[in-house]
Amino acid sequence: MTFLRNAFVKAAFWIPLGLCTAVAFTANPTGIAAELSGMIAHAGAFTYLALALCVAHFRTGPVAAVAVWMLAFGVAIEVGQTFIPGRGGDLLDVAIDGAGILVGCLAYRFFGLQVLVGDRAFRGGGD
Repeated sequence: MTFLRNAFVKAAFWIPLGLCTAVAFTANPTGIAAELSGMIAHAGAFTYLALALCVAHFRTGPVAAVAVWMLAFGVAIEVGQTFIPGRGGDLLDVAIDGAGILVGCLAYRFFGLQVLVGDRAFRGGGD
């Protein structure tokens, strides 16, 4: 994989992860995060992040590792939110995160691998 392409793929995971973390730890989030339904925001964010993590760092590994890492991140966010005024942790949010993670991992398993299998760069060659 070329350096630029590799950097782009990794940035497509790490930048949104940073933005989601910043919004999660904001006392009173405004803008798009406040406009979206909490369930849709959680599920959508974790679907994208799980799929992006599969592509960026676990191309040939099991998607179960992605699910564990992303679920741990979701739990960490909910625990961290208990220390922020105006926010609170919620087990329902973790469950919704888990549903989004499942959708992202399944999308990668069934669609992402089919798209990427012909690309040598995504099978570990060309770095």
